[in-house]
Amino acid sequence: MPNSASLNAGNTITISAWVKPMGFYAGPCQNNFIMQKGSSTDILGYGLEFSSQGYSNGGTCSLPLDTIHQDFYGPTAYANNYSYQPYIQENNWYHVVYSYNGDSTHLYVNNVLKFTTKETFSAFANSSPLFLGKHSSDATYPYWFNGVLDDIRIYNRALDSSEVTALYTALNPDKDTIPTCDSSLVMYGSPTNKAFQTSSFLNDPNAGPHGDTSGTELYAFAWTATSIGIPDYNGRSLIKYDLSQLPSNAIVKSAKLYLYAKLKNLNGVSGSPTYGTNNIGLLQKVYSHWKMDSTNYFTPLVVDTATEVILPKSTNTTENYIADITAYAQNWVSKPDSNNGMLFRLQTENDPYNSLIFESGLASDTTKRPRLEICYSLPAMVPGTVQSFTANAITVHYIGIRFSIENETNAIAIEVDRSLDSTNFIPINLLTVKGSVGLNQYNFTDKVSTDSAKAYYRLKIVNKDGSSQYSKTIGVQLDANNDQFSVYPNPAKKFIMVNGKKVTEVDIYDKMGNLVFVKKNLNTSSTLNKIKFNLSPGVYIAQLQIVGGKLVNEKIVVE
Repeated sequence: MPNSASLNAGNTITISAWVKPMGFYAGPCQNNFIMQKGSSTDILGYGLEFSSQGYSNGGTCSLPLDTIHQDFYGPTAYANNYSYQPYIQENNWYHVVYSYNGDSTHLYVNNVLKFTTKETFSAFANSSPLFLGKHSSDATYPYWFNGVLDDIRIYNRALDSSEVTALYTALNPDKDTIPTCDSSLVMYGSPTNKAFQTSSFLNDPNAGPHGDTSGTELYAFAWTATSIGIPDYNGRSLIKYDLSQLPSNAIVKSAKLYLYAKLKNLNGVSGSPTYGTNNIGLLQKVYSHWKMDSTNYFTPLVVDTATEVILPKSTNTTENYIADITAYAQNWVSKPDSNNGMLFRLQTENDPYNSLIFESGLASDTTKRPRLEICYSLPAMVPGTVQSFTANAITVHYIGIRFSIENETNAIAIEVDRSLDSTNFIPINLLTVKGSVGLNQYNFTDKVSTDSAKAYYRLKIVNKDGSSQYSKTIGVQLDANNDQFSVYPNPAKKFIMVNGKKVTEVDIYDKMGNLVFVKKNLNTSSTLNKIKFNLSPGVYIAQLQIVGGKLVNEKIVVE
């Protein structure tokens, strides 16, 4: 686009674009330009691009090209020692927003702020044309962006986060669904990582399996081996990633398996690993347990043919593949015991001279090892529910607090707060939750040293994600009736506290009615009396004798 005043900004700017990369530049020293106006090193220029500069600390001139650690960047904002995840995946849509507010740059990817840096720009203005999908007309930069661009916008001001959100949520209906990830997991095939296992084998009774520690290829092929008496010579492989490091409640938004053609293949046609006119491949979920060093071609394996993932016929003889195994990954995360990996085979075996041969976990170029990229989110936190909450005066200064909470799996603690005016609360106890899904009971005694007539209580449930919610507020009178009597703790062990004035004697009877303990001459002017005893575990009746001859019976349990 020719230069114009409308394409030049002052010292504030926002660049927004929907970007779908479908490949990466294969040569050295050039980034992938989404748009550019002016030189990328000119402080007056601006643009959007993606590269591995952040990951490689500024180096993009080495081969082979690093296509694994690609990130988006804006003007002079490579932050060369900074890289963020998840990295760019081919054939995925991304909403990229770069802004500068006169003081700091901000880069958003899919409505997530990836980084912000302090910068000083005088103006975003120059006489150069605006190039879309290319750096410039300079022959030094011949590479065009490989992918799709949509809804490119340039503002002469810095959009705030709410405006970025508005752009992101206003999706083009023609655009692919964009997974929203809380987190991502990238796993590479490795012979030393037990989280990755493979085994490749042939329909040759004399050829054993080649597990991850010895197999240099992941293959599925149909060939001939008449020299050893096998006219239909077939090869298969097993692949397994252990996903136990993901939370069992993770929601897998996407799971993509990257398989790279082995250019120095041992089987098939040398230098043509993805060969043939009928080399459609299959990935089939395996139900049977298998062992890397003993399972072979003739081992009976139960597989799921209804949900098999198809690898289409290759379009060239050195083709890399990306397989969508989202459904498999979700099943393995939700039910780890069901994870027996996948069987990799051709759709049509016994049809000679067809092959799909990929690098294994032993590839010397680690970026070409089988790579699984998972984008996942976690379900919204379900707060615990207060089912009951009571407070009762045991004495003038002691309040019995009882409550029950249902579904505590997302909670970490329960805070009990007290107020003497129903407005200003202070925490008085912090209880560790029991953490189960069902109903959990709690109780404790609060000592209130005050002349106030009433106290107020509330509960604060603290969740794992840092959020919290409060219960209703309840009140309790502190001027307890002196004619009320109670015994606690109950159950008891070596003592009980007798609450109530004018108690002169405590007699304890076993369940047969036998008198087993007597405590006389209690302090009748005291509200509380501590009664020590040594009783066997069981159920008893504590009979309180009150001045004036009144008797009060309380059932107690001794542990």
